[in-house]
Amino acid sequence: MSFFRSVMKSVRGIFSLSLPCENPVFSIWERALFVVRLVVSFCFGGDECLCCGRKALVIPLCRSCWLTFSAYDFSRRCDMCGKVLVSEISVCSSCRREPVIAAVEKVFPLHSYRFWKKTLLFDWKLGGKRVLSFYFASLLARKIREIESEHGSCFIVPVPPRPGKIREKGWDQVLELCAFLSLGWNFRVVHLLRRLSRTQQKKLGRLGRLGKIGASYALTKRKKLLGLVKKSGGNAIVLDDVITTGATVQRCAELLKEAGVGRVFAVSLFIVD
Repeated sequence: MSFFRSVMKSVRGIFSLSLPCENPVFSIWERALFVVRLVVSFCFGGDECLCCGRKALVIPLCRSCWLTFSAYDFSRRCDMCGKVLVSEISVCSSCRREPVIAAVEKVFPLHSYRFWKKTLLFDWKLGGKRVLSFYFASLLARKIREIESEHGSCFIVPVPPRPGKIREKGWDQVLELCAFLSLGWNFRVVHLLRRLSRTQQKKLGRLGRLGKIGASYALTKRKKLLGLVKKSGGNAIVLDDVITTGATVQRCAELLKEAGVGRVFAVSLFIVD
């Protein structure tokens, strides 16, 4: 019984800590689906928290761990690349010496890619725990609304998947996040970029990423972009699931700015410090 009470507290907390859906029809559908998943998960004994190993239902995080993950990482971060600072200076030594992310106004990562959060990302992307997608999208929606409240309306440009990925894997994580952001929170998501290279970036080292990214992406729908710039005030958000070297968001931002976008921000679930 104590486990059941803990589960119900977790359910209420998930809805209270995440940003409520702004689309009422989608909200009803998602909550109904959540209840179904809750019942099925409870009947089959639940899941295991990816962080501490305790019992969890619906999403693979116990109450304590999803509370931790739902809160922002308040570490002091570099004004340019978004990575954790180790000094009092607002720009990290790497960006002062040789900046990678120069075309982006500011990077907004929700968490550092370390410890148990690596397992969380791995199980979502490669383990197929897609139930995490809506939860992640709700946290991103909250951050994007904060950015808009400070900088004005923005449209979202997802980092595109490599050619053939959806055919091979059946889905793409960033595109799924964007689908939830569009359906649940009415964000304007525009697919303006396409990826040219089939090489998996995770197989490249830092120098390999920095050397190949420049020729890996291209802009599409230039006329549509110009119309969006006029409507949105020229603000765009490049969305990715994890930022490693920053070369991808830098190239995407360069392409958008070359086409007339005034300011480009970058938002990600994780960043590799």
